[in-house]
Amino acid sequence: MSAELILHIGANKTGSSSIQRFIQKNKLLLPKLGYLMPDKEMRLGKRVTGEQVFGLEEILTTDPRPQKRLQARMETIFNARPDENIQVLMSAENMGSVRGAEFFKEVCAKRRTKIIFYIRRQDDLIASSWQQWHSKNHENFDAFLLKAVKTQGHWETILNAWEKNVGKDNIDVQVFERSKFPNGNIVHDFINKIGAGEHIDSFEFIEEDINPTIFEYVTHLVTGNKAIFEDVHDNEFYEYVETLTGQTYSKGIKYSMISPTQRESIINYFTEENERIREKYFPKEGRLFSKINHDKYEYI
Repeated sequence: MSAELILHIGANKTGSSSIQRFIQKNKLLLPKLGYLMPDKEMRLGKRVTGEQVFGLEEILTTDPRPQKRLQARMETIFNARPDENIQVLMSAENMGSVRGAEFFKEVCAKRRTKIIFYIRRQDDLIASSWQQWHSKNHENFDAFLLKAVKTQGHWETILNAWEKNVGKDNIDVQVFERSKFPNGNIVHDFINKIGAGEHIDSFEFIEEDINPTIFEYVTHLVTGNKAIFEDVHDNEFYEYVETLTGQTYSKGIKYSMISPTQRESIINYFTEENERIREKYFPKEGRLFSKINHDKYEYI
């Protein structure tokens, strides 16, 4: 039997915005194909944005019994079309965590669940996380980097937590590298993973980059400036730069504050963990992630 719930849990900086925009763009077609999407507030409203990040976070942080509240919301959603073979489709990259797995424990115990999880090589993940979020509330990159290697990119810990909910066979984990995707497109890969590949010609797609990472030259100018950024999700300044300059500061070769030696050290730190993931989920592959190609970066 197919899954009753398909939950895309990220991870962060692995094309989640493109997947969510695809869901939003096709919010009228997907229900006809048997997929039911909650709105952004985790209800059956019309504001289907393709993601439930903030709706789930609101339940987690404001309710003394968040698991019970989530279970009640999910049952309301499932009961909306009880006589049809539907699959509830959700995307929330903040659920790609041990906390997220614990939050969904009761839901997964009652509903057949499939997890979709994209993982990224840790040096690129940490660099992108700095540019996207943490440069807005940290003043020193080196201090951030020391903390980041301990808290980010530990995919094995997250996978183990979700395995306890749904089992290994119900987790579809994929390395976030363009060469791994059909047509080099993560959205096409996602469509196949939810079982809708035969309808790919019927979907609408968005061609432009979604949520591009701004170059470090620009990030460095405003690092830690709380007079510019309201919080880590405030991208208004970077959108302003994009409006003025087009994609001059987000397209092309990647600029890197991480030195070549630091990149290699980060990957060495994760070597044993990455190898265990490869053995469990990708036993036919020679390595989990591609080797670092330093020619892809301009080191600052």
